[in-house]
Amino acid sequence: MNNPKVTIGTISARVRPLSPDISCGEVYQHLEREPDLLLLPVVEDGRPVGLVSRPELLLKLADRFGRALFSKKPITSLMDVHPLLVDEATELSAMHALVLDARPSALTHGFIVTTGDKLYHGVGSGLDLLRLTATAMAQRAEDLEQSRTAEFKASRAKTRFLANMSHELRTPLNAIIGFSEMMTAGYLGPLGHPKYHEYVDDITSSARHLLQVINGILDLSRIEAGKIELSEAPFSVSAAVHDALTAVKPGALRNAIAIETSGLERAPVIVGDERKIIQVLINLLSNAVKFTPLGGTVWLSVGTDKT
Repeated sequence: MNNPKVTIGTISARVRPLSPDISCGEVYQHLEREPDLLLLPVVEDGRPVGLVSRPELLLKLADRFGRALFSKKPITSLMDVHPLLVDEATELSAMHALVLDARPSALTHGFIVTTGDKLYHGVGSGLDLLRLTATAMAQRAEDLEQSRTAEFKASRAKTRFLANMSHELRTPLNAIIGFSEMMTAGYLGPLGHPKYHEYVDDITSSARHLLQVINGILDLSRIEAGKIELSEAPFSVSAAVHDALTAVKPGALRNAIAIETSGLERAPVIVGDERKIIQVLINLLSNAVKFTPLGGTVWLSVGTDKT
């Protein structure tokens, strides 16, 4: 498929920038009039020099002492002087790598989008990045359907096509889940508006559900296409159990369900398909959490059969 490149410029959050000499008090009043405004860029001669985060500014000016100290000072005294600057032509995949590997603070602090000649173009937040990722996924799904209809008429051909799409579908889903879990946990600070917590929870829940559906479809399609293979390699049972527990932990926490384990310190290294074993464990633990009463306990014991 020849998908068009998805770039950060697609966000196009064109927020009117601030002048460096505007006072913190004036910005505070501006934010009071605009309750949905989360980020304000500070621009001088067309070039971004800083970024103002609504939660941080309101927190600094929340009491009389803070207002007395900062109200008349220029906004440069409270802005982020080293915001993340991203060229509008940056591809979404490159942005994922940049944020996750180099600047995870951009998820909560936001970032500035610039033109090719480094002039101000717009601003973006972690939620904008999630929304853009979801849009890209929807476009890929649409392209997938068009290609399936146009190029694959036989059921066998469609099955082979789906079996080869795991990376294309799972990668953006894992990005959505990773970003939303970091924001839900407040990894780098609070989100701000309470409504955004609800939105991020919805994104996480929907992405996890869609990932489970896609995994099931892809495994079934591989079986039908005769491409399902089980790998055999040594792996730690303890590490596999830990990965499975990590996957089901959010659901258990939501229902105040404790998960107790035993025998992990004696768990051996075995030979088999680690991914399939982890999936089996996730399915078993998910069902256990699902059918355990609120506030109950799920027990997982690891041992060897010596018979």
